[in-house]
Amino acid sequence: TGFCANREIAMPRILISLATVGLAAGIAHADPSDLEGGVFIAHHPAVLQYTSPAPPEGWCQHYLDNFAINDCQGQVNRIDTGDGVVWFVLCAWAESKEWCGTEFGFGDYDAEAFLFTGHGPCFPEAGLEIPMATWPGPNAGTSIVICGSPWSGNMVPVYFFAGYAYSTTVIGVGANPNTGRGGTGNCIAPPQVWPAATFGAMGLFTDGVFSCPAAACCIGADCHLVTENECQDLQGVWHPSWPNCDGEPCETGGPQPVVCCIGNSCYLLTPAECFALGGEVHSGWLFCDPNPCEPQTPVRSSSWGQVKWLYR
Repeated sequence: TGFCANREIAMPRILISLATVGLAAGIAHADPSDLEGGVFIAHHPAVLQYTSPAPPEGWCQHYLDNFAINDCQGQVNRIDTGDGVVWFVLCAWAESKEWCGTEFGFGDYDAEAFLFTGHGPCFPEAGLEIPMATWPGPNAGTSIVICGSPWSGNMVPVYFFAGYAYSTTVIGVGANPNTGRGGTGNCIAPPQVWPAATFGAMGLFTDGVFSCPAAACCIGADCHLVTENECQDLQGVWHPSWPNCDGEPCETGGPQPVVCCIGNSCYLLTPAECFALGGEVHSGWLFCDPNPCEPQTPVRSSSWGQVKWLYR
């Protein structure tokens, strides 16, 4: 990418470019360098076990190797434990992208609610970071640029935070308070930069903020999976917490309960509720009685003249 061939000028170039927002008018798809419609997601993989020291490969690679999500439904933006935790800021679009710089920050929150024991960028290879002196405290931010291979893909972590939650607060991801900007820059020379469409937030012992590049847009009873800007252009009502159009949510008033397996226990929950609890959604299963989440023994049934699978 060449951005860090000269480290003394690389970061200023990115930061100047981050000031040039609002470049791409409209939505252009299938172009990995067009970063329109990107969002920041706060995500806590509840099954990731905190350790000290961190894994040899680092928290970012450990997450990518074992716990990465590939859609908005997988995000968990609530922490409900006083044990050590690790959470991430992900960059996401409606399709895979490639980018070489990012800038974001936190809003105001209770600084005593979370003790940071570690934090840092998730570089594919190497990079440069310019954080505010009080980062990652309240009303502070950071700016990051890649040196070498760029970030590539979707739902990709760009930053990690490790530590302990002590009390209730919401840590909102947003613009860098030092510059008033939050977004991503591509790898073209000179780089082009787009502001984030939405920002998520991590909740400590309370709900955080869901963020998704594409979500349900209701135009009357019709549901469309689009970005917020596209929904506004269609004069629809955008529902960022509805990650899909399954179950005709615009007709029914929202996502309908489905079978959620948490271990061998069965619950009827919405997909978002199930994922937040670390469960597994089975949208094709309608009932919890008999319990389909228990170890299953397939048996044949000839009901309605066809082979069906039942579970005992």
